[in-house]
Amino acid sequence: MVSGIETMVIDTDTRPVIVGERTNVLGSRKFKRLIGEGKFEEASEIGRAQVRRGAHIVDINLQDPDREEIADVTRFLEIEVKKVKVPLMIDSTDSRVVEEALKRTPGKSLINSINLEDGEHSDRFQTVIRLAKRFGAAIVVGCIDEDKQQAQAITRERKLQIAVRSYNLLTEKYGIEPEDIIFDPLTFPIGTGDKNYIGAGVEIIEGIRLIKHALPRAKTILGISNVSFGLPAAGREVLNSVLLYHCVQAGLDLAMVNTEGLPRYQSIPEEERTLADDLIWWRGDDPIAAFAAHFRERKSAVTAEDRKSMPLDDRLARYLASIDQHSSNDRAAQLVSDTPRCRRLAQSLLTRLDVLHWRAFGAEQKRQTYLGRSTEKQKKERTFSLPPPFPREPACAIPWDAMRRLSSRADKLL
Repeated sequence: MVSGIETMVIDTDTRPVIVGERTNVLGSRKFKRLIGEGKFEEASEIGRAQVRRGAHIVDINLQDPDREEIADVTRFLEIEVKKVKVPLMIDSTDSRVVEEALKRTPGKSLINSINLEDGEHSDRFQTVIRLAKRFGAAIVVGCIDEDKQQAQAITRERKLQIAVRSYNLLTEKYGIEPEDIIFDPLTFPIGTGDKNYIGAGVEIIEGIRLIKHALPRAKTILGISNVSFGLPAAGREVLNSVLLYHCVQAGLDLAMVNTEGLPRYQSIPEEERTLADDLIWWRGDDPIAAFAAHFRERKSAVTAEDRKSMPLDDRLARYLASIDQHSSNDRAAQLVSDTPRCRRLAQSLLTRLDVLHWRAFGAEQKRQTYLGRSTEKQKKERTFSLPPPFPREPACAIPWDAMRRLSSRADKLL
């Protein structure tokens, strides 16, 4: 369990717990630009947007070598903790930054990360452990050790070996609770042609499976996006989603992803799933070429400009399907009642929401891989009823629970 103002229980019912990765100066050009311009208020909105799109935890990294990291983290967190209630993951290699950040985050945060690259006696390794115990934080542990030939574990056996060694050290020598240990088995780019990473995709999946079997009380986390580095943008989204699906089946607990750029597994055409599987399992003569050729000319996900060009009923359906659970009924009701084509819009909305509802909840396999807000186990049977101008006709009721659960992924499905 981790927490911000709100608690997040990490178990088989809630996985994969989604960690938003966009508040990271090393991974988001927009976030880096805003921080560089001193626009911390605007930068903090990126964190809030990730939560609205389904992130259960927000990763925060401000390691810009051209700026003072401690000052940036301090200023950013003073704003961000007022905007999001979810747990925060402090992502820094500087233990001083980690300490200052933990002083400013409510609840039980996460530290990203430590490893055995410099051995267990390194100052940073021991300092971060002390901070974790002092503040009650969970720790992400990378599968990296002192091995000169392969410090970063690529094979499933090496991933397991380092995880078991780290687990024994942390639990037996330092008194860390197993549930506070989150192993990162590492992700490598499998589409670059680097011979060292041929077959690394399946090693990620099987590495997770081995770690979860050997250390069931510990958790696992994976930064998904790195696996598709170097591939066409549309193909990256597909490969990321397919890898995430297989990793969740293997036991993955947390996933660091871009919550806006990840299509649901069931929405991906079978041909494209097969191309991704071939690349992960390295099947065929040249799976990289086949994958890249298929996606080279294809557009990525629906953009803001695409949405603006859609018919009003399509755009309204997207808007209502993405209403947050805390949004007011009145806001949506007013939007519909002000529209002259209310009757047709109502039917359009109901049709689209019905399709989305059954895609999300119609099968057990889909339930297991659904990336929406799965942490709330009580389903509220509230409804949203379309208001006048048709008071004499039966109201069209949309299950509020369906709207709530569909909110974070509606744009990708419509």
